[in-house]
Amino acid sequence: MKTKNAFLFVLMNIINYTLVLFAFLLYPLGGPVYIPLAIISQLLLAFFNYKFTYKVWQIVLLSADLILSTVIANRLIIYLFMKNISNDGETAILGNYVFWIGLIFVIFITVTSTVVKAFSLKTKKNNT
Repeated sequence: MKTKNAFLFVLMNIINYTLVLFAFLLYPLGGPVYIPLAIISQLLLAFFNYKFTYKVWQIVLLSADLILSTVIANRLIIYLFMKNISNDGETAILGNYVFWIGLIFVIFITVTSTVVKAFSLKTKKNNT
């Protein structure tokens, strides 16, 4: 891997964890602000992970980082919101639903981008 590609790969690993920063900074505003921002961020991060990788193992690793950062961010915002703002049963149930829906969504987009990248690399390899 070239130095430029290695730097970009490490940078993308770090950028995938911006969701955790968003969760920490936006928990006082609750779900109406965080959820749309998280969805848009996840889509953009999955696209950039796809765009800036040249091998399948790279996108698999970046996708795993995106899934991990989503799990951490969703659990963090639920914990902070319940600890500091609202500590009732409805908030816990809603937070659990948000967690699972977010996890399923990010798994779907990362698996889709990984499969598309694998097929595009395979097609490119067969054409050369």
